[in-house]
Amino acid sequence: MKAIASESEKLSVLLRRTEGGVVVGRPERPLDPDAGPVQRFAHELRSLRQEAGSPSYRSMAQRARLSVTALSRAASGERLPSVAVVRAYAQVCGADPDVWADRLKAVAEETTARAGQEGESPYQGLARFESGDQDLFFGRERLTEEVVGLVREHRFVVVLGASGSGKSSLLRAGLIPRLQTLAREAHCEPEIRLITPGARPAATHGPLLTPRHDGRERLVVVDQFEEIFTLCRDRSDRWRFVEQLLTAKDPAGGLRVVIAVGGTFSDRCAEHPGLAEELRHTALTVRPMNRTELREAVVGPATPRACAWSGN
Repeated sequence: MKAIASESEKLSVLLRRTEGGVVVGRPERPLDPDAGPVQRFAHELRSLRQEAGSPSYRSMAQRARLSVTALSRAASGERLPSVAVVRAYAQVCGADPDVWADRLKAVAEETTARAGQEGESPYQGLARFESGDQDLFFGRERLTEEVVGLVREHRFVVVLGASGSGKSSLLRAGLIPRLQTLAREAHCEPEIRLITPGARPAATHGPLLTPRHDGRERLVVVDQFEEIFTLCRDRSDRWRFVEQLLTAKDPAGGLRVVIAVGGTFSDRCAEHPGLAEELRHTALTVRPMNRTELREAVVGPATPRACAWSGN
């Protein structure tokens, strides 16, 4: 098998090997139960799953009606899972959900005591989530998984949504950290860049978007894409930037693109034939959270700090 030439080139391999938010064929990352309460609890969850006959996360997800990502992350040791996920994990493994919810509460209290974070609010309010906030980003696991799947299948992806729907948070605290986690599990460091268009998008970002034709792969995530209409007054620069982004459709250029567009600007985007085509075929709409997702968004951030606990 031909060796992979660079870390950037591994992005395409990583995406091809990703299914349901999990790196296919890659064993779970080793845990150290002595490293702290989070790793210890994850180790206990893995042991529970092993005692249940080591069912696949996909089969567990089907029975629990949760995403593969939510269940696999619960035992990843990266952060404490939510109460709802732990209860479902325990139930599909034949254990008592109440017992495991109590164990999670005890671990969360221990984590809080160690970190001394009792007075720190885990909620963002109206502010968007950033890449460093992924540990507090709950309720969008399924949508994150969908975006990862689209990026795996298509070289140009459009994320649509009304203002305040959470598009930026989905990209910054969902998609990008998730791809980075998958990359660590696959022992690679793919090139992922986050940009906003600004007033002169083509002039500013042209070098980044120039096709390489060298076999290397990179992902460019464009947040606030509507800035090409609200900030860029030069029509030629605006559409030149769009053409630069659309070069991603040629695999030889080594570019993948994800753009986030405010829903009110979708008609403006459709003025460009190439963008109109992508809107029809590779667009994902960020819709309001359902009841389960809202509960996760409220309860999830509090879990690591043992705040606002309930018995359910």
